[in-house]
Amino acid sequence: MTSQNRSLFANVSDDELLCELKRIVGKGQQLEAELLVQLAEVDARRLYLREACSSMFVYCTRVLHFSESAAYHRIAAARAARSYPALLEQLEAGEIHLSGITLLAPHLTPENHLDLLSRAKHQSKRAIELLVADVRPRPAAPAIVRRLPAPPQTGCAIPRPPPPTPKPLGRQRFKIQLTASQETHDKLRELQALLRHQIPNGDLAQIFERALDLLLDDVKRKKFARTQRPRAVTSRTKPSRHIPAEIKRAVVSRDEGRCRYVSPSGRRCKAREFLEFHHVEPWGHSQRHSREEIVLMCRAHNQYEGEHAYGHTHMQRFRELARTTPPGGS
Repeated sequence: MTSQNRSLFANVSDDELLCELKRIVGKGQQLEAELLVQLAEVDARRLYLREACSSMFVYCTRVLHFSESAAYHRIAAARAARSYPALLEQLEAGEIHLSGITLLAPHLTPENHLDLLSRAKHQSKRAIELLVADVRPRPAAPAIVRRLPAPPQTGCAIPRPPPPTPKPLGRQRFKIQLTASQETHDKLRELQALLRHQIPNGDLAQIFERALDLLLDDVKRKKFARTQRPRAVTSRTKPSRHIPAEIKRAVVSRDEGRCRYVSPSGRRCKAREFLEFHHVEPWGHSQRHSREEIVLMCRAHNQYEGEHAYGHTHMQRFRELARTTPPGGS
């Protein structure tokens, strides 16, 4: 704390300071409740799509700049509050916290929510975890006997393994850790042996990189018609929904394998998952394919644009049909 900040409290008594702190905390709780109401409405209207975000989580982290944890808790709480407004009342009153709401949300029902919220009032996260365990008890953990590594000489407890996500170790270097099956282990050992003349030290990083290159090439070839020797373009006499492979390749290359949707403010969606080919002029209207009229879009924005073209009711029927039609069905 700087000397300037300390001077602000020079003439403030202890009682006054504590009273003011409580007032600010209460104001923060009221603002948090208002924030959840706003988030819930944006979520319900799916306005995150208009802002070039494929999900509410992406919108909260990318546009509102929440941390991943804050985004997760607030979205869960906002969605639960739409069904159970009593959550907002307790949050505003400081009787429950976001972590508690997130834990309770999946287990709330019209019949039990008032009782559970009452029991969770002013409880810690740990206490609410126990409350949830009472509501939805998990099966007993199986008895397991396994050999553990010897404890370090320092006497410290063996640390838990890190989560299976890449961890940056420096500039353009990451640590990736996973648990493999016996079959995967055997395949790795066999690859190490077969590649000794190319990778003498059996470096797993090099082996994984080669394997990923092959897998990426195979997936892109199947999904985006990627090939080193494209076929010649052939004329088609009858309109078909099937997009020619040469157009797919051109679109993927031009759009850099990323959703092409751009918000009214000029922000482009960053999604690279669940990409689909989108006709700028709906296929049902034009019945033609061209590089200029087709763009890559994530599934969320493809459906979002589809609702603008065909209406919400039509797209809802289309999604329902897709869910109920078995693979290969018509």
